[in-house]
Amino acid sequence: MPRLNRNDYIFTFASLAVITLIAYLIYWHSRQRGILSDDLKPVGVVEYRYREVLRKFSDRMMWEDLEAAEEIYLYDSIMTNGESDAKITMQNGLKIQIEPNSMVEIDMTGNTANIALRGGVVHTEGSTGTHAVVTTADGTRMELKNANTRVASTEDTSEIAVSEGSARVEKAGQKNEVGSGEALMRDSQGRVLKKKFAIKLVKPADGIVVTRPDEPVSFQWLAPSPKDQCLVQVKDTAGTLRKFSVRGSSLSKTLPPGTYVWQVACESAPDKTAAAGGESQAATLRVRPAAALRAVYPHSGEKIPRNQAEDLVFRWDLPGSDDVVAATFSLSQKVDFSDMLTVQDSASGLIKPPALKPGKYYWKVEPKGRQEYKALTSQFSISSQDEFLPYADPRSDKRIFIEPDATAAQAHLIWKHPGPERAFRITIAQDNKFSRAMRSHKTQDTEWVAVLSPGKYYWKIGVYDHAYRQLLHTSKPVALEILKKELPKAPRVKLVTAGP
Repeated sequence: MPRLNRNDYIFTFASLAVITLIAYLIYWHSRQRGILSDDLKPVGVVEYRYREVLRKFSDRMMWEDLEAAEEIYLYDSIMTNGESDAKITMQNGLKIQIEPNSMVEIDMTGNTANIALRGGVVHTEGSTGTHAVVTTADGTRMELKNANTRVASTEDTSEIAVSEGSARVEKAGQKNEVGSGEALMRDSQGRVLKKKFAIKLVKPADGIVVTRPDEPVSFQWLAPSPKDQCLVQVKDTAGTLRKFSVRGSSLSKTLPPGTYVWQVACESAPDKTAAAGGESQAATLRVRPAAALRAVYPHSGEKIPRNQAEDLVFRWDLPGSDDVVAATFSLSQKVDFSDMLTVQDSASGLIKPPALKPGKYYWKVEPKGRQEYKALTSQFSISSQDEFLPYADPRSDKRIFIEPDATAAQAHLIWKHPGPERAFRITIAQDNKFSRAMRSHKTQDTEWVAVLSPGKYYWKIGVYDHAYRQLLHTSKPVALEILKKELPKAPRVKLVTAGP
């Protein structure tokens, strides 16, 4: 038998080390997927959601409703139904907009966001330094660098259009670079078509949502020449095509509620010697239908304990939108509002009522000067008895000091609830009226670690039934502050003058 030399031993030990490392990484990755969602670190937050948007944790079989301001965890799956969409901001700054009838799985490796697009369409918006990898259902891998893109996927086709930045597309060893103003399509036979667009769309941004259908939509693009004759084509989901001819690079049109795909094609002006012209990429535009305001608090039919009534603040919003609707608030104990207790105008979506006694109440909110929004009517009651309310545990963090170069801190929030076992939702905002939630977390535990940047915050505990269908009680706001440590002052140096 031949004897092994020194190089053989080195190669053998190096191979064993590599195999051990690979085995450990596989074990670590599989173990991470098995950790409960409550123990995983959040990798993003829901910027908004519209209508039916569902989320499934990696360790659960059931889908549940996804709300605005909720955190997204590793390996979460998110699904949108028809006429529904959502927008997520990842920790690295990447924004992901999920179109209707789409499904994605979210992952994060270092500072790179990983998006597995199981089907449908997503838009990505990346700033400087934001990297992402999109894997489509047909096995195509798309590496995005500071890119704004539109990615579509079915089981056997994929498409990417890049409006800003760049992307590297790979499948079965075949690699393609896609730059700004280019699109790459792969059909079911594996054929690849790459196209360069001469016209850049400026406004509205691809995937944008228009929440004011009464106002004209402003279309803008960069044509090869201001004198070019351009044709704007707008197609809805039913296939109805609208064509608008214009000379120049802008157009304003009012569109009924719906989802549209629009594109611009231009012909060079007759007095030009060079035949420029060309066409643009296709972009998506959604116009929201007239929406009804939503009661944020109190919920319809809610019974408020007497010891909580003094902190009652009425809140409402427009679902799926950051639009603040000025409205007139009315409160009565009669269902027909024949006898008003108070009538007030609000431009913030908040009203603090006068002191209320136990009994049943009716309230309504009527938008002012905005015909596209429907009025809200709801009712609640105040109990004649005090009830158990949740409260913050004294062990909760109140002030946290972090190093001057740190960007965030882990805030330990602990609470107690003396009543029967319930489910909780912790909400964090930057004002004690919670006019806009920054973070929202569901749990059946009585503690949570929130990752927050420096600033002043308020958090509160909402007590729900186990299915999160009914809000039962709410705690009083609790203040929390995260501060950066001050750098020590530079030591004073005594000036010494050398003698002769």
